[in-house]
Amino acid sequence: MAFSMKSGTPLSNFRQYIPFPRAICMTDGSMHHQDTKSNATRSLCGRYESVQLERLPQSFNEYLVIFEGMFMINSKPIRSHHKTFKDIIEYLVRRWIIPHAKLSANEIHILFDRPNSLTNDKPSLKDLERSRWDKNLKENPYKALEFSFLSELPKGKWVDFLKNREKQTELYRLLGQELLSLVQPHLKECQTVILSGCFDLGNCCGIKGNQNIVPGYLSSDREEHGFLSFVGLIGSMYFKKHATEFLPDFRNANKLFKDFFQRNHNLTVRKVHEYWLSHIRDKVQVRVSYEDEIPPSIGALYYHWRRTCLISKMYDLSSNTIMNLPSFQDHGFSINDNILSPLWDDETRIKSVQKHVDWLLRGCKCKKGCIKNTCKCKKSNNECGPGCSCLNCKNCSNNSVSKTLEIEIEEEENDDSDDESIGTN
Repeated sequence: MAFSMKSGTPLSNFRQYIPFPRAICMTDGSMHHQDTKSNATRSLCGRYESVQLERLPQSFNEYLVIFEGMFMINSKPIRSHHKTFKDIIEYLVRRWIIPHAKLSANEIHILFDRPNSLTNDKPSLKDLERSRWDKNLKENPYKALEFSFLSELPKGKWVDFLKNREKQTELYRLLGQELLSLVQPHLKECQTVILSGCFDLGNCCGIKGNQNIVPGYLSSDREEHGFLSFVGLIGSMYFKKHATEFLPDFRNANKLFKDFFQRNHNLTVRKVHEYWLSHIRDKVQVRVSYEDEIPPSIGALYYHWRRTCLISKMYDLSSNTIMNLPSFQDHGFSINDNILSPLWDDETRIKSVQKHVDWLLRGCKCKKGCIKNTCKCKKSNNECGPGCSCLNCKNCSNNSVSKTLEIEIEEEENDDSDDESIGTN
């Protein structure tokens, strides 16, 4: 506030007073555009400190590990040691999975981005995009290659072999057949490895240290389940960043959720998620300097999730001649005067934030205690706020923020009125 008064910079230009959830939109309220994974990762790492670590802390206790399957298989074979596909798959297990199993990770997920995995094996926008990438590629020498678990690795560069989409998919399937059985001897009874993208659409397989392979299905009949997973992911990210605020009672977000679930067993699962996220928001709020560093509310996340569901439906229907889309107003948008606008949060919350912002931006500098209607705050039936520099103020509650700012302000020579507002435009 003092910097604004001294520099003349309007407080409305400061990012902490923007009422939108900046974790899911730009500062002007517009949506993030689709971009590459690398750019998205760079933006995420720049926005949130310590979201990406080169090395795990010594005291770190793993609970869930998620691997990007494509990142794994791009590990180049060591030709002097890896002669067959069996050798390279065993190497991937030793290199990526066993170290986390030894660290007692409860769950290890390995996700492969298989072509057509979102569209019931029909052509999709992703396939069109891949076709564009491959259009200028030279004829792939591995097109006619057939291989099995014990086959020798193809000669040449490993990355050239992976560029053939069909052979890449065959490698996924081979991994799905062999990887879980190779992992099981290294698992404890309480540990689980889940593999997806290597099987038919939507299918996944999991294995525990003391059980046979169990098939499963990734898709859910209800979008609600996906939303709760999304809430869990966002809440866990903020818990990790501010973990010390929850010590010594809770060492990870999962234990905090279990505590809420046990104490509120009569509530719906969604309500438990809502209270869990609100608790994390309250804890984070006392540690951060700006409002945009607080986790998004449950309402903001819900609207964002509904928009992603709409995008998923659009992708699914993209190859159809006629596209019948659901109502945009049921998927995180509003339509006023034929203008489509995203809903960033519940209306009551946005109004609450805006009211708080207005209170922070309001300012008078009365010299007679703000007891007459010549005071702009008194006249509008509002208490004086932190933007005021009035003297001996009688128009504030005991809980109001102190309005005494140690800063020199040059007074204008013609000061006939009892009230002067601080410029905010």
